[in-house]
Amino acid sequence: KFLLLKKEDFEQDLSNMGYMVEKNLTRIDLVKIDIEGGELNAFKGMCETLKKTPPTIIVSELLSKARVAQGKRLYASSLTPSQSDICDFMRDYGYRPWDIRKRDGLLNREVARDEIVKLSEIVNVAFISSNLRQSRPELFATD
Repeated sequence: KFLLLKKEDFEQDLSNMGYMVEKNLTRIDLVKIDIEGGELNAFKGMCETLKKTPPTIIVSELLSKARVAQGKRLYASSLTPSQSDICDFMRDYGYRPWDIRKRDGLLNREVARDEIVKLSEIVNVAFISSNLRQSRPELFATD
């Protein structure tokens, strides 16, 4: 079952499980977040979902602070969280960042924290739970 969220969906409080009950969702396979520097706030708002019905994969854009400082992002400010802040938050919920291979979209390799800190632009990563590799090996690159 696919659920397409529209702008008006985000005008509600999606941080509670009531939305999932209303939409008759019992599991979440994939979440894609691209909100121009507001990803950490979105993840914090998903705490109950991350605890009770954790998505299998969460694809998110990570922005470098230098990129945010260029004023090209909606949420640019000195309070913008770093990529490592986001990764640390997601790690607390059992997720690890993986590189998404551009040529075929497969999960290529886990991205180390020190690599993420050195980013100078924007990168899309897939936050995955630790058991995904065993349960869905076809999602991972083998070469």
